[in-house]
Amino acid sequence: MYDLLYLWDSPQAKVRPFVAAGAGQGVSRDGQGQGSQPQGQFALLTKTQQVEGLITVGGGVKLQVGRRSFVYIEDARLHHATPKNVIAPFHGLLDQWMMHGFCRCWGEHRV
Repeated sequence: MYDLLYLWDSPQAKVRPFVAAGAGQGVSRDGQGQGSQPQGQFALLTKTQQVEGLITVGGGVKLQVGRRSFVYIEDARLHHATPKNVIAPFHGLLDQWMMHGFCRCWGEHRV
């Protein structure tokens, strides 16, 4: 997943808020293969995996923690198409659905 950031405040600020938007790939898989499945009246989980493109939107802060060290903390919302090879819907119930999730990410940067 790659993000483009728009940072506020000056580059010399110790705390810089940002907004982010990006894209990448997500892998959906089910390895459980259990006998009964929750919400089985709508769809069943299959024993396979599927790669889907995804988009992200979010925001966070860039913190200067040392003279040349930075930490990024980001909350992102992930959106991608329903992986129909992994989630087998009944009667077209999931045809127009999008999957979404929430991710809290962090990373460090040294210059």
